[in-house]
Amino acid sequence: MGSDLPQRPDATPAGPTPLAPLLVFGFVNSLGTGAVTNGVYFLTREIYRFGDATNYVLGIVMGVSYIAGAVAIGPAIDRLADRLPGVTHRRILAMLMIVLGGACTIPSLGGASGPWAAWATVLIYGPVTGALWPIFESYLAGGRRDRPLRKTIGRFNITWALAVAASFWGMSAVIEHAPKWVFLGLGLVHIASLVLLRWFPPEPPTHRSDSPHETPSSYLALLPVFQRLLPLSYIALSALSPFLPTAMARVGLDAGQAVLLASVWMTARVGVFAVMQSWHGWRGQRWLAPSGAALLGLGFLLAIVAPSVLGEGAIGVAMMVLGLACFGAGMGVIYCAALYYAMTVGEAAVDAGGTHEALIGLGYTAGPLIMLLGTLADREISGAFEFTSGGLLVLCAGLACIPPRRGRAPTNESR
Repeated sequence: MGSDLPQRPDATPAGPTPLAPLLVFGFVNSLGTGAVTNGVYFLTREIYRFGDATNYVLGIVMGVSYIAGAVAIGPAIDRLADRLPGVTHRRILAMLMIVLGGACTIPSLGGASGPWAAWATVLIYGPVTGALWPIFESYLAGGRRDRPLRKTIGRFNITWALAVAASFWGMSAVIEHAPKWVFLGLGLVHIASLVLLRWFPPEPPTHRSDSPHETPSSYLALLPVFQRLLPLSYIALSALSPFLPTAMARVGLDAGQAVLLASVWMTARVGVFAVMQSWHGWRGQRWLAPSGAALLGLGFLLAIVAPSVLGEGAIGVAMMVLGLACFGAGMGVIYCAALYYAMTVGEAAVDAGGTHEALIGLGYTAGPLIMLLGTLADREISGAFEFTSGGLLVLCAGLACIPPRRGRAPTNESR
């Protein structure tokens, strides 16, 4: 596929990759992230009747494989480039799209009626998506700085977050009647995104510019704070996601309604991304980390208490909505700041994106592992969740209250 793509005269162009094809590519492939990484638990419950404990194990497998892909992709590209001069980042992206498309067809293959199809899909999908996003983020940030970088990351955040929510809206319409079509549709979407690579240069543009630029010391101080909070937020998400099908059933929702309600936190995250994309006063500010952590912890607590304490009915549903909205807002704050600081301080390198994605993978792994251990120890899932939620709130507060090294205010960047 890569050899058929038009080549630019300079393998490392000075200008950034065109934004429109980047955003469309990000949207299309984030549909898969939403449906497989976050929504697979609804599908496995509906298709294969997985229980909570089995879904937790599936989540652990997803997280470990995601980390492996994110950590390995940077060094792997370097080794391949040394041995095979024709290897480019664009060609690797093309190969990843083909593999993702094939993985999504597994549950729809003739004879793939057993739960092994779900495990096979996750075992392939996890590491490949872990490798995909660091490369994409290097294209996204390469050649951009300051205000253009902030605007681009903001637009991308809104784009991919909308795609994740849209994948849940689409799933809600078919999950009860033809759930396997969700996987097949995603496979076709991944393959279709290959055409967008014709607008990508063979290699991501360099992040450095000829003009002098100094990274604000406040960014250097805040980056580790958000790097602590980022995996924590995904621990919370990956602990909550496998439980959401059970939680929604407890408040009286069917499968279609449950998937639709689960998209509330994703929609709230889109709103936060939109605010942070248009208003840049949060950059370098110390108050943002504890605010994001508080929203995350409060939302998590409300979302898990509602089905256990309030049970079936409108009040339980309303509490779930409120909890998921707060949770999504906290996720949005933490993710947006973590990505911006990582790509600014890390010079938009694939390894910088790999570290960002590996931290996400750590959360994807630890969350379901904690809940699985709690379930096996307690056998009462609500008790395990209440215990975990209390621990999560304490952890949120502790991490958010660790002050960053005091740095000077942000430099006078272009606005």
